[in-house]
Amino acid sequence: MIGFEKPIPLSLPLTPTPMEYSQMCAKALSTGVLTNHGPLCEQLEEELSDRLAPLALCANGTLAITLALKALGVRGEVITSAFTFPATIQAIELAGLTPVLADVDPESMLITPATVAKKITPNTGAILPVHVFGRLCDSEGFAKLAAQNGLKLIYDGAHAFDLPVFGDATTYSFHATKLFHTAEGGAAAFPASAEALVRARRLRAFGISGEAVLESGMNAKLSELHAALGLWVLPNVEEERRKRRSVAAAYISVLGGERGVEIISPSNCQYFVVRLTNPLRRDGVYSALMAHNVRSRRYFWPAIPAHPAYLGRFQGDYPHARNAAKECIALPFFGALPAEHAQKIGRIVLGKLP
Repeated sequence: MIGFEKPIPLSLPLTPTPMEYSQMCAKALSTGVLTNHGPLCEQLEEELSDRLAPLALCANGTLAITLALKALGVRGEVITSAFTFPATIQAIELAGLTPVLADVDPESMLITPATVAKKITPNTGAILPVHVFGRLCDSEGFAKLAAQNGLKLIYDGAHAFDLPVFGDATTYSFHATKLFHTAEGGAAAFPASAEALVRARRLRAFGISGEAVLESGMNAKLSELHAALGLWVLPNVEEERRKRRSVAAAYISVLGGERGVEIISPSNCQYFVVRLTNPLRRDGVYSALMAHNVRSRRYFWPAIPAHPAYLGRFQGDYPHARNAAKECIALPFFGALPAEHAQKIGRIVLGKLP
């Protein structure tokens, strides 16, 4: 028996009506300024800088990490998590640097100063911790470790919108799967370095100042049409977050306290993730959800070292990252999801719906 007649998506982004979106785009369409950091991008960049930290908008979250690394002048190796989305690794490579993996803490699934310290060598230029599912890394411990070793500290904050900004930089993804989004987009925030911010804004536009290329950059600009969408989404984030809290409460009413179910529901309402251990098996639950017309995601599956592109590339076993990759699943989570649907999905997870 199928649980739902129509598929339940994993995410459903906040979107304006066609009329509302056309109104947001009207300024760009009437002036013909569609890119090159026009007035809509400037407005969104200012509003997000006031909300988060001084930042440079860019085309996506991958390029945001690359921009941060280049703007901070990082060289050599960058230590990051073995339990992250592949874009973290790819962004390091796009910056011309070498990624080095650290295993995660078995409980938090985050890299720690202790796991990273083992990986530091004379070639290390930066540490890039990843805030996973809205769980924040040990910012105080990493600040101390980075200072002791003369390293830059950049956080991958793709899951951490509206949470505290740490380090030399924190980067964001504004992909459509995120709570705040611009369909495609991202940003690199620099809480303490005006110089790095200026450099990142120049680098995203080919490294050009005036008509001269001052340094080799890239095309990482956000378009005016994406900024228009962001300007509509931003004031609607709090209402969406309020609705998502109700969805989370519905899930917790079914899943809370169940053996083998760890609930990960961060305050910023980006995702609703459950970590499944005995007696529940994640892949079996994933298959059951698919059979009941529910879209979910094995997050992050597989761990970075197990992807075909990286087999044999990273030394070490990374057992805790591999275990986390076998146990976590993101459930449908968006404000328009009815509470009774969330409860029904929870019963599927527990094997209580035939």
